[in-house]
Amino acid sequence: EGFHWTAPFDIPSGVVDWGSGESYGGILGDYLMKKIKADPAVVVIHSAVPAGIGFFADRRKEAGKQFIDVGIAEEHAIALASGLAKGGAKPVYSTHGTFIQRTYDQLSQIRCSCFVIGGEDDRVVSAQASRELAEKLGAELYLYEGLGHAASEEAKDFNTRVLEFLLRDSENETAES
Repeated sequence: EGFHWTAPFDIPSGVVDWGSGESYGGILGDYLMKKIKADPAVVVIHSAVPAGIGFFADRRKEAGKQFIDVGIAEEHAIALASGLAKGGAKPVYSTHGTFIQRTYDQLSQIRCSCFVIGGEDDRVVSAQASRELAEKLGAELYLYEGLGHAASEEAKDFNTRVLEFLLRDSENETAES
């Protein structure tokens, strides 16, 4: 994991500078751990870079069997989440948008609420790709005007939008139960 990605660091010492304040990963990780502790049916699935959602080694250990890292097998993650959901679990799958293309054939298996966020000026995956993904999933879509591929890092309200979606979806799930 340490060589898969890195945060900024001081070259002479090698000490990572995580910055200060809240992060998307930290907020999402806290939220997901609360859900895991409250409900044994919640299973968090991630592909290869779990620290991006705040699941560092200590949090993964705490989550135990309710956390699954599938490595770079995103297509397997979609099939796994579908099977778990069919069996009564509440899977939450998170990955970086650029990798979701590996799962395109499995997307039709998804039977839960999804939220696709992108940037209108994304030159890596394109806003059109976000639109097509949202359409294929039947997902809610939000595209930031004037932002590109790093909308999750650039948009000041990104964390709030994701959290509001999760809370709204959680409320809908409770109402439907």
